[in-house]
Amino acid sequence: LGCPLVVTTHGGDTARRIQKGMLPQLKCYCDAADHITAVSNQTAELLRTCGTKTPITTIHNGFVPRRVEAGERDPFGLIQVGHLIPSKHFDTTIRAFSLLKDKYPAMTLTIVGQGHLRGALENLCQELNVSDRVTFTGQIPNEEVFARICKASFFVMASHPEGFGIVYLEAMAAGCAIVGTEGQGIADIIESGKNGWLVSPDDPEKVAEILDFSLQNPETHVKIANAGQTLAQGMTWNACAQNYIALFETL
Repeated sequence: LGCPLVVTTHGGDTARRIQKGMLPQLKCYCDAADHITAVSNQTAELLRTCGTKTPITTIHNGFVPRRVEAGERDPFGLIQVGHLIPSKHFDTTIRAFSLLKDKYPAMTLTIVGQGHLRGALENLCQELNVSDRVTFTGQIPNEEVFARICKASFFVMASHPEGFGIVYLEAMAAGCAIVGTEGQGIADIIESGKNGWLVSPDDPEKVAEILDFSLQNPETHVKIANAGQTLAQGMTWNACAQNYIALFETL
């Protein structure tokens, strides 16, 4: 058609092919495009390992801004949202929560989402004696998800691999302090200790340490949550679209 072709990678589509040794196929896809966009710098670097010479630009995902209802926020409320699958590492969040359950009797954890690991995660809660303080909501409407996020003080998701989780932006915009994973897509915008927190993969002790520090230093917690909220508010889908339009105009 004589029209420039732009291909976007969201992370999993690249990582799974690399894990399966499909670099030649991945390179073929990339070489056929005029330009490639990736949702994070980490994903862009991963894609470059296929050897393509096609230019790659990072354009972060956006989110749908929603009006935050003024209401009481639970200072001890933790939440994680996502499919209950291995890469989201809900077990890390649950184990971190269990390390603090005795020190903070009012602390609760809400797990939003559905997936094949639900039974195993519920069993883990029983094993760690936290079942009475962990709520599994299953799959619920987006508006209800956002309402629950707005009531929490912490959003914890030490997932990997993760291209660029949109739910991080939603939680930041809602005023939660974020705990994400080093070396993953969210590291593009989170400066640990400034507008959120980053931890190494599979490190519940470090997650617990951050939560404990935040609860012991409420002024720092509020400062970090506010900085994250300010950043996220500028990362809407409209801003994302403007970045794509600017790229298309160069082609």
